[in-house]
Amino acid sequence: ETQPSLPAVHLNMADYKVWFKFAAGSGSHLMRVKNPGTEEQEVMLDGALLEAPPGTYTFTGPAATLLELQYLGEGQWTLLVDGHEAELYTPEGTDSGRTQQICWWRFGITGTGTHHVRAADIGTPHQQIWVDGAPLDAPPGTMSFTGPGACLLELMQREDGQWMLLCDGYPLQQHNPGNDSGEPSLCWQFALATGHHLLAVRQIGKRGQQFYLDGADLQVPEGCLEFTGPGGVLLQLAKLDDGAWHLLAEGSDMGAGLASMEAADAPLQASFSFVLPATGNTHSVQAYNVGRQGQIIYLDGTNIEAPDGCTTFTGPAGSLLELKLQEGRWQLFV
Repeated sequence: ETQPSLPAVHLNMADYKVWFKFAAGSGSHLMRVKNPGTEEQEVMLDGALLEAPPGTYTFTGPAATLLELQYLGEGQWTLLVDGHEAELYTPEGTDSGRTQQICWWRFGITGTGTHHVRAADIGTPHQQIWVDGAPLDAPPGTMSFTGPGACLLELMQREDGQWMLLCDGYPLQQHNPGNDSGEPSLCWQFALATGHHLLAVRQIGKRGQQFYLDGADLQVPEGCLEFTGPGGVLLQLAKLDDGAWHLLAEGSDMGAGLASMEAADAPLQASFSFVLPATGNTHSVQAYNVGRQGQIIYLDGTNIEAPDGCTTFTGPAGSLLELKLQEGRWQLFV
């Protein structure tokens, strides 16, 4: 299908971008079109690059919908979804005239794992909701929607003006990975004459220090790093020359603690490149000592705040980035 000839002034525009938002199948979708109608034309759907050489204006979308780009003249484009005009979308972070109010929640569901809900400008004309990084069809005024595992998610405003999220009626605590100062537990799996054991310690040497041995809470005084283990063995936590916390059993080094036992056999390093659907920009993540002590994470070459073992952190435009271990390899979820 051909389009009317495009004016030279439009063809010479550098990095012209337009976004569209539309519903298809069971959810909402974002399409970003860069330099349409030119030799540099680029089309992305939900962050995935589409095969769209210059002169291509029709595509097959989600749920077999027909997507068609149409030039309206004067540098303006529209998108038709099965013949209906799609909504123009302004990516988050491009409207500098207002400050977004963003709330985060993190929760677990049996059988589906851990999930994140991110809500921006709740109850305003700019309201947007994401579940695990995917935008939901939640127009202003929508306060309940279906979440992972068919759970019911409901937004409610408390008397103090703060927003809370209910999952099947159970209230969830807000969780902002960018402001979460809590330290993850360190774990050791070790063997003694009494068998194999698991030690987990949180807030080592700090206020609120907690010790768990084989799942049982140990009463260890705050600041104390020595205690009696199974079979009367003296256990001690100590920072050694490598700067990491180690477990000593009767003076023998049992190794450095891990942020989670699943990281024991996981790769030390991981690198990723991804496109953020909201902006269409490409970003990179390099992670070292993932899930271990001494963890370092770089986003676009800049070291970001990600405490040892913390695998969720704030990315570009306030997005949520999470590293998950799947089939023995680290994967990045945006």
